[in-house]
Amino acid sequence: DPDTSLSLDEKPIGGLGIYLVKRLMTNIDYDYKDGKNHLLLTKSFTEGDIN
Repeated sequence: DPDTSLSLDEKPIGGLGIYLVKRLMTNIDYDYKDGKNHLLLTKSFTEGDIN
């Protein structure tokens, strides 16, 4: 995991993408099929999350 103790102003650009996807998504599925990458990101919400 990247160092999250620094503020965004102090942190160098880059390096948070995969970390954020893993933290924010409920499920991540990756497949390589027929010469193509397939990435399915799923986020589940409860009724209280929507408002």
